[in-house]
Amino acid sequence: MVCTRHRLESLRETIRCVLACDRAGWSMEIVIADNGHPGEAKIVAEETAATVPCRYVHEAKSGKGNTMNRVLAAGGLGKIVAGLDDDMSPHPDWIRQVKAACERRPDADVFGGYVYVIWPGASTPRWAAECRQNIRVWAYSAYGEKEVKPADWPVRNDRWPCGNHFWFRSKCIRPGQQFSNLWVPEPGLFFDFAENGSKTVICTEAKAAHRVQPELVERKRQLDRAVMMARTFADIALRPYRPGFKVPESFHRHPVAARGYAVAQLLWHGAAALFTAAFGDRGMWFERRLYAVHRRAFYLHLLRLAATEKKYGVWSRS
Repeated sequence: MVCTRHRLESLRETIRCVLACDRAGWSMEIVIADNGHPGEAKIVAEETAATVPCRYVHEAKSGKGNTMNRVLAAGGLGKIVAGLDDDMSPHPDWIRQVKAACERRPDADVFGGYVYVIWPGASTPRWAAECRQNIRVWAYSAYGEKEVKPADWPVRNDRWPCGNHFWFRSKCIRPGQQFSNLWVPEPGLFFDFAENGSKTVICTEAKAAHRVQPELVERKRQLDRAVMMARTFADIALRPYRPGFKVPESFHRHPVAARGYAVAQLLWHGAAALFTAAFGDRGMWFERRLYAVHRRAFYLHLLRLAATEKKYGVWSRS
């Protein structure tokens, strides 16, 4: 499943990489899910169908979640459903590694792979190229690039693989379950799976590169992205209330303490955002500012949500 929107040449490159993969032992269908103008990516689907089975699906309603839900609704899915964005370059052994991960981990249903970055040019600023992993994971959708992990490592039930590189067993899908309509839509479905007992594993041997778009190294774009991602993560954490998940359980069982912690973090990162902004964009100061802006927005939105959701009320809750 390759979701795309107005990036035909990038889509072609992703499909070229998929077709270059070793597919021995697996039958495969590619679904190109188009969220752009009707029929815009259909020509790529027709080109691809000359090599492997390929379906074209169009979704008029804007949003990646809506687009992936169109694929689920169309049905006809295989045993394993893999998702790639239209700016990803999977390694030649990617399909083989996906297959191997599913075979050696029968206890897991949701999987993510190793994602590293291909920068758009030689002028990549230092703050982007050297940013810490907990920025890189949301700023550039690169999971595990700067971490040393074993081949397979389980993640908590309230964590999820990068939305640009994942796969799951289609047997987990139950009627009514869908990707969410948030800016990061994948956790909605994966958390439903987790509540039904599914485990998530990151398999670092399945590798794919994220070909970063040039606008993602612009400071203004990343500041806006930091705030939008933070608010989305807060929404994912608290809506809906999911028993047994760390953040919602904290706000549900210990509403005063959870709010106190969030306020303290908000003040700390708010002060850090002001302090780092005073140094401008010299050296790595912008990277520190970006992190502070992201965390400040996250805790602020957590407090807003906790104030409006009954499950997190201080004085009365069921």
